[in-house]
Amino acid sequence: MPGTQQVHSVTFSDKLFGNGYGTVINGPFRNWKLFQPYNYRLRRNIGQEGSLTRPEVVDLIAFNPKIIRTTQIVAGSGAQGFDDPDTGMRHSLERCHDNTHVYIGGVFTSLKVTAQDPVFWFFHAYIDYVWELFRQKQRKHGIDPSKDYPEHGGEDHKAIRTMVPFFAFRNIDGYSNMFTEKIYRYAPHPTCGNRCGGASKKFLYCPRRHHRRTRCVSRSSNVDIVPDKTLKEIENPVLEKFVRGNLASRAIVNAISLEVAKKDGKVELPDPRFSAAFNDDRVVVDQKDPYFKNGVH
Repeated sequence: MPGTQQVHSVTFSDKLFGNGYGTVINGPFRNWKLFQPYNYRLRRNIGQEGSLTRPEVVDLIAFNPKIIRTTQIVAGSGAQGFDDPDTGMRHSLERCHDNTHVYIGGVFTSLKVTAQDPVFWFFHAYIDYVWELFRQKQRKHGIDPSKDYPEHGGEDHKAIRTMVPFFAFRNIDGYSNMFTEKIYRYAPHPTCGNRCGGASKKFLYCPRRHHRRTRCVSRSSNVDIVPDKTLKEIENPVLEKFVRGNLASRAIVNAISLEVAKKDGKVELPDPRFSAAFNDDRVVVDQKDPYFKNGVH
């Protein structure tokens, strides 16, 4: 979806992830409570700051033969990055990721609680998909992705350091080829050529039918996305099952979020992901709430 129309995507409607402004009161994650701070409800504030990842940037990461080293797509001190052809600035997959955190807003902008928005897991699966496209490109250029670990970013990011919060692993273990060889694989992203990946026509459509490689586009929600007080029944049984039937998933989300929050209690390096204000002044909030007293912004 181009430009300002993105905030009207069906993605943030009762049909999929729920409303994008204020407390989430419809869709499968309606009235979703956070583990930390206790009894605080999920909130979003889409499109106020940040940006979504541009397809052109994804194509650079996935297919450009000049971008083949991991240090070119990660952020941090010592990272190379790559030139954004539209802005002329240095860019990276990590920065694309950060901008989307800011774009979704609310809980998504806080390191301590971001993983408690279920969108976190869908979004990071997409980031992992883009990274896998990059790794496939590396193999074509004779580079073993499992060994192309960038040695920069501070002591906690060293290859042999313990991976937080998965303490049985080292950081470099996350680069193993084993995951996509033996555990999971990704389907190609929705295009006109693969009939939008089999997605429902209620959610995606092909904007240029005779161009097979053209990406499919999100449909509009066709409603005012500022939520009202009416709770609508969701129409996606897959997501409903995720919420109602898999309590273990929520337990995992909470456990990981808590471990990350315990680690030092602060972000060591500046990160644009956390620059957006948490508070949405269009939603009345209790300023005495511990969420604000603890400085979660």
